[in-house]
Amino acid sequence: METLDSRTLGPADTYARRFSTAGQYRYSVASAGLHCVAINARFTINITDRSTATSQHIVQVRLDGRHLVADPEDLEIGIGEGVMWHAADASTPRYAIHGAGMQTTFQSAALGMQSLYTHAFGLPGVYAWIDAIGGKLWGEISVRDPDLCAEPAREEWVRALKRGALVYIDGDIATPRRVEIFTGQTVFWAIRQAGRQGITITDRCLVRPHPTG
Repeated sequence: METLDSRTLGPADTYARRFSTAGQYRYSVASAGLHCVAINARFTINITDRSTATSQHIVQVRLDGRHLVADPEDLEIGIGEGVMWHAADASTPRYAIHGAGMQTTFQSAALGMQSLYTHAFGLPGVYAWIDAIGGKLWGEISVRDPDLCAEPAREEWVRALKRGALVYIDGDIATPRRVEIFTGQTVFWAIRQAGRQGITITDRCLVRPHPTG
């Protein structure tokens, strides 16, 4: 089953955030459903005014016994650089990132400004997504299997896998709202503006309808 839901992250997802203020940030890697910054907030990101060799730093999320851990546990990056969290092992349970520092908070369960969410689509279909927090944000991803019987179609598919698709989020507006991709491609949601509560990218089927009457 394809799960499109930024509130909890699986092997097909990544969460990234750009840090623009120097200082120390502490964060936790919580199992799905545990939304509290204080849970196991043992991992640190130190932001300095010294640039590094890369603008994007990758943190692997993995199981260590019965606990979710971040590897590396401590990270030092420069101002304006980003951190991307990803679980490479398919057996890693779904998780969420929750952090705080320098009078601000960040979390994958509620995407804010300067954050990025990605999902690699492994199954064909039409995925109508909304903001589960309650905003008017919405969009649609159409995923189709490539025609691999002909060589030109196979080549087109290989090229498409390298490109991915980019969606910009500005408040309640997604640009573009509708995206068409092949199976195996990744969609990148870049949040440029978000409300105080943040937003989610969640399959409409996973959100309970609001009661009426």
